[in-house]
Amino acid sequence: MGICKGTFYKYYCDKYDLLQKCFVKHYYAVAEGQKSLTGFLSLVLPAFARTPKVILHAMSESDPDSLFSFHTNLLKTRILAAAEEEGLSMEDARVAYAVSFYAESVTRMTMAWLASGPASPEKFVEHIRDMCPALLTGVAAHL
Repeated sequence: MGICKGTFYKYYCDKYDLLQKCFVKHYYAVAEGQKSLTGFLSLVLPAFARTPKVILHAMSESDPDSLFSFHTNLLKTRILAAAEEEGLSMEDARVAYAVSFYAESVTRMTMAWLASGPASPEKFVEHIRDMCPALLTGVAAHL
């Protein structure tokens, strides 16, 4: 490839950092500025659907440094913003757990959606919104 190790490590911490930055540039950048979860997913999912094998390989749950955690944290950020708009406190352990559980579930559902040969992203986003936990029902309006 023609790059010295020193040059690589000047810009990236490790190969996972490089992977995250590539995904931010090529997949997540399309949704920059989207505050809602559904707005974010509506833009990102079609990009994922174009290369499902790449996404599935990069989001391996068996590798703790994969994009699975990175993607889940991106979703969590959007859900937390919606929860705060509804006045829910992240100090409430139940709310924090519901947000974490839902974000991880959405990531797993996205992987299953890609593995099954992705259907309509719009219908899938509707399904994700409908699956919002009861504790976060007020949040669903902002998702």
